[in-house]
Amino acid sequence: VQLWDIDAKCELASFDPISDAHAAPKSIMLLGEAGGDRNSFLTCCENGAVSIRTLDESFRTVTAERDLTVAGPVSRMRATAKGDQVAFGGKEKDVTLVDLESEKVVWQARNVPNNKLDLRLPVWVTDIGILGGAEGAATSAVTIAACTAYGQVRLYDVRAQRRPG
Repeated sequence: VQLWDIDAKCELASFDPISDAHAAPKSIMLLGEAGGDRNSFLTCCENGAVSIRTLDESFRTVTAERDLTVAGPVSRMRATAKGDQVAFGGKEKDVTLVDLESEKVVWQARNVPNNKLDLRLPVWVTDIGILGGAEGAATSAVTIAACTAYGQVRLYDVRAQRRPG
C-alpha cells in the first residue's frame, strides 16, 4: 500500500502487509482524527482481515498497529466521519457496523423479505455510504446507503430498523 500526497505529487510512505492475510486490500482509508490527535490508516481485505495503523503527523512512520478480523467476504468497507466505527458488506454478507475500539458489532442489517414466489433475494454489497451522525448518539452512523451488485440502493436508519426502508 502506498500513501501519496496528490498536491505535492509525491509518495509519502509505503506499507508492507502485516501478514499474508493482508496482502490484497479491497478497501483503504484514512480515519482522520480517530483516537485523539493521531491519524489512522485502515486496510481491509476480502477475507475480512483488517489492519489499523496509527501514523505520525507526517504520515511517514507507523507509531502503532493492530489487527482485527470481521466476517468475510468483504467487498467494501467505509468509516464513519468520526472514524470510530466502520460499516462493511460483501457477497452474501449484508451491511454490518462495527465499533473499532471494542471490536463489537453495533448494528447489522437484515435482508429484505422473500419475494412473491417466497424466494430469498441474494445479497451482494458493492458500495457503502454513511450519511451523517447526531451529536451524543449511541452510534456515529445514522443512515447507511448500500449499493448492491443487483442494481439496488438500500437505505438503513440504524436507530430504527434492520431492513431497508
